Amino acid sequence: MAELISFSARKKIKSIEQKIRWSANRNSLLLRLGGDFNTLFNAEMFTIFIFDVIHHELVSIWNSNNEDFRVPILKENLNGYAALNRKVINVKDAGDEKELSGIVSDLRYYGRHWNNNLNTAKKVLIGPIVYKNCILGVVEIMNRLDGKAFSWKDEQMLRDLTKTLGRILIDKDNIFIIHQKFKYIVEEKLVTKRHVNMALEISRRKNKSVENILMNSFRVCKKDIGESLSRFYTIPFADITPYMPVHGILFRGLKISFMRENVFMPIHLRNDKILVAIDNPFDGVRIGKIKSIYKGKQIQFFVALKEGILNFLGCFYHEEKPVEKQSKEDPFGLDELLEQLEDDWSRGDD
Repeated sequence: MAELISFSARKKIKSIEQKIRWSANRNSLLLRLGGDFNTLFNAEMFTIFIFDVIHHELVSIWNSNNEDFRVPILKENLNGYAALNRKVINVKDAGDEKELSGIVSDLRYYGRHWNNNLNTAKKVLIGPIVYKNCILGVVEIMNRLDGKAFSWKDEQMLRDLTKTLGRILIDKDNIFIIHQKFKYIVEEKLVTKRHVNMALEISRRKNKSVENILMNSFRVCKKDIGESLSRFYTIPFADITPYMPVHGILFRGLKISFMRENVFMPIHLRNDKILVAIDNPFDGVRIGKIKSIYKGKQIQFFVALKEGILNFLGCFYHEEKPVEKQSKEDPFGLDELLEQLEDDWSRGDD
């Protein structure tokens, strides 16, 4: 019986994964997923968090109510406990201190995002998103619509779903994160959500970063891209240029192949802190490697553009000349591709 239920769950989850990976029109994808998640768990609220390694917080990237919030990772709260222990947590009443203390003493359901719904956050199912033993985030499901407690079947479906999400979230340019990363430039009306979707599609086809496509094909200036990234990751943006001054001593013992592979570079030493630029501050594996290099030293991370870091490294080690700015005429020869994507999506949902 368990195998049949697990197989059924995997079929539904496989469908969700395929929609995320292969949707031709991503503008309405997140809305459609809401229905899929509700059908899968018959739940009132569904939230996907990713792990902010630097601030040790969970950041919401998809929510049934379209809300943005952060939750600290603490062993005393349900979300943090599930993440730290890599364990699915199923509670019948999140406000019942006796039930929570039965799991571990001093455990509570923390969520400033539920400040207006504390009395309704009863039944909660939480599972960690793990990829190759690395915590990427957490899925939180609240209240079955039929009023019943979440079952062992729901727990199994959540385990299968988090495995799938792990394979998706390991890509920093996945559809969930992309729209949060560039929320600022959309709100400022520098581009539309459709433009962001198109930039993501082009970046996959041409093997270039989404940031690069937005700057060169959609004319978004680097300053605005940097502001958007800084707001999302809540750390400063570092504008890396080919011949910017750096503390050369920080590069001693570092192999260029290692820095390229992990897309980072030390940039300065300030008040006994090593300033490090990286293109994806949410990558726990890479952050861990960097911290191991500078073990015992304080590190301040900055977010930077991938191309900026790689271009600097090539020039610093005298391996290549700085990449020249693209022509304003047709930066990557993508006018035809842009027109094709516009035609394809204009026939779909907005």
